[in-house]
Amino acid sequence: MREELGQYDIIGDIHGRWDKLEPLLAELGYHHDGQCHVHGHGRELIFLGDLIDPRGDYPNGTREVLGCVRDMVAGGQAQCILGNHEYNFVAYHTPDGQGGYLRPHSDKNERMHRGTHEAFANHYEEIEEVWLPWIKTLPFFLDLPDLRVVHACWHTGHLKLLAGKTLADEHLLRESARKHTAEFHAVEAVLKGLELPMPEGESFSDHAGNPRSEFRARWWSKEEAQPTPRNMVFPPRDEFSETFLESESVNSLPGYDRSEKPLFIGHYYKPADSDKEPEAPNLCCLDFSAAENGALAAYRFDGPRDELDVGCMVFAGEHVQEIKVNTVRS
Repeated sequence: MREELGQYDIIGDIHGRWDKLEPLLAELGYHHDGQCHVHGHGRELIFLGDLIDPRGDYPNGTREVLGCVRDMVAGGQAQCILGNHEYNFVAYHTPDGQGGYLRPHSDKNERMHRGTHEAFANHYEEIEEVWLPWIKTLPFFLDLPDLRVVHACWHTGHLKLLAGKTLADEHLLRESARKHTAEFHAVEAVLKGLELPMPEGESFSDHAGNPRSEFRARWWSKEEAQPTPRNMVFPPRDEFSETFLESESVNSLPGYDRSEKPLFIGHYYKPADSDKEPEAPNLCCLDFSAAENGALAAYRFDGPRDELDVGCMVFAGEHVQEIKVNTVRS
């Protein structure tokens, strides 16, 4: 039994970086008791998804990460929600009944999952026998008494459809892979976030150099007095314009009221040199691009406060900048 209720350590996107997760666990006070990692004072871990799919030539500890998280969940020491990379991985390995797969085996998709497949080069049978069944048990979100977690977007309408369901629901899995279904839109929003259209005539290049006309939005921050691409894009991009966005598209965002419980998200791959601080008094993104040269981030949650505290953020990994205590952005 835990010494106190509501003591959690929430960890952001790991992407197979066991070389960062292991020291972060130690920094947070967890040790291996022969079965799994435990905390001496009964704290519980919450993982925000995206455990898999390492990038580039960085260290690949995907199998170790999965084993650690699964053992902690089984031992009652952790909870873990689904990330978009786990969802994509399940769909990539699920036949569509027409000779293909729910997620096509295109060059792009093969590259995304290559690192995960390489981690199991000598244990490939584990993917079908162990890890796909386990991933299918992960919930889409957690709504706990003192806090909430979701991988990308807390959208009440979509979460209502996904509540109590997992990818073990064959109907949900297959419908979510069909564009324009309610399940497709729910999974897209909750696991991948929401986008807004750029003003007419404007575009930008994504990380692969492809032109894009829609951008990932600060869906919790729809109350901007004069919403523009620059103040609504997330992570921030200084090169975006100050052209006003159409109010109809901005009003479609769900927002997240300051009266709501603290919410923790991952997914957004903030640059490694991003300010190490929450996004709002009751919302914190814990993805600082740990897959590459960013830090793996955690938040030590000890119960309700008036607002989230930058001093509760803990980092492990390369190129971790000194924590700066700044005023929390709106």
